[in-house]
Amino acid sequence: MAAADECARLLRAGNLPREAAHARGVSLSTVLDYLDRAVGKGLIRRSDIYFSIPSGTRELVEKVKDERGFKLRRDAYDGYVHARPFEDALPHEDAGDIQVCLRYGPASRYYGDLYEELRGFEVDLHRLVRHVLEREYGTDARAWWFKGVDEAIRKDGAMRAEGLARDGYDPWYCLTLIETGIIVEKRWALFSSLLRASSGKAFKSEIQEVNDVRNRVMHPVRDMPPNEHDFDLVREARARVDSARATFYGVSAAAESRTT
Repeated sequence: MAAADECARLLRAGNLPREAAHARGVSLSTVLDYLDRAVGKGLIRRSDIYFSIPSGTRELVEKVKDERGFKLRRDAYDGYVHARPFEDALPHEDAGDIQVCLRYGPASRYYGDLYEELRGFEVDLHRLVRHVLEREYGTDARAWWFKGVDEAIRKDGAMRAEGLARDGYDPWYCLTLIETGIIVEKRWALFSSLLRASSGKAFKSEIQEVNDVRNRVMHPVRDMPPNEHDFDLVREARARVDSARATFYGVSAAAESRTT
């Protein structure tokens, strides 16, 4: 396996870049170069490298940057030179992690990646919820729709479908993310073993938080931009859905059908 491929595999497995460097017996800068090559090959995204660093470290680095008015062109970045003042200001943080934050941050650079995560989360959750309902109630005469979805949501979906003026359009595809969360909450007994939240109410609350981020991404002039916490929230929510899909479909089938 090529070095770039192996470093990407280690990152996807949950290793920090410095841990990948230790595992391969090379320097952090070498691993970051390999990871950049992996990005070029489409194996990972630059945001994956950045978000591998714990949120607490990322937030501290951004705080110091704001306090010091730190500005730097990306093509002028030198990890060893520019990280040193941050290492002095954050003596309890790992120097390698700080270098990664400076090289790949901040989170605001990754609006496109955040949109992709939101899109994947919504599409994959929507598909999973339908398939769970179909398995439970069956597909004959759309039993899954009439038994698994409350009447008020069915009516709203039907109204939106009619508004599209597309004959025969399935109203299921007109449900909102919030409505999908309500369906899960109301049928929590069907989803608890898959989604592994503390309760249906807790999962619906997570959906509402994700939806808030979604609205700010889709309507950037209306509100404050997403922050580090928002990115973590969406990535964690998608990881939950990925895990649920792996349980429901099987690991291989879930990976092959994951929305990209």
